[in-house]
Amino acid sequence: MQHDKDRDAVPEQVERCVVVLQRNGYVVKERRYGWLVMEPLGGRQRIASADDLTAYTARVVRKVEQSASRCEAQGAAADDHAVESVAGTSNMTYGAICAIVGLIITAVTYEAAGEGETYVVAYGAIASGVVLFVAGLFQRLTHKKSAGRGSGRANRR
Repeated sequence: MQHDKDRDAVPEQVERCVVVLQRNGYVVKERRYGWLVMEPLGGRQRIASADDLTAYTARVVRKVEQSASRCEAQGAAADDHAVESVAGTSNMTYGAICAIVGLIITAVTYEAAGEGETYVVAYGAIASGVVLFVAGLFQRLTHKKSAGRGSGRANRR
């Protein structure tokens, strides 16, 4: 009876390991010799038994936890200032692109229109682009001011 329970537990154990590895970016393929684990950075591991797969998964989990705790200790995990700066830059870029596309559409249709004919003024794209650009600029400027104040406080301590 005990032997049957162990045999039934192995597929559940393997499935749990596969799920954990996949959540961390690993690809697990079943092979005739056991499993082939392809690591996120390109490495490959051949694993022959369910116990070896469990041990490998435990090592991966430890590495991930250690890496996460190092990132948190360095402050990389919760760097709101960097996120705000990236969002501001992104908004500025998309705003400029949108406004430029609107200006190009306006210029092309103006040039294509003959005397007395109608042309398109893409004021929606131009206005939206300008508003988005200004919002992104405000995000960037706000980020720099708050980052400067934050580092100033740290220096006073």
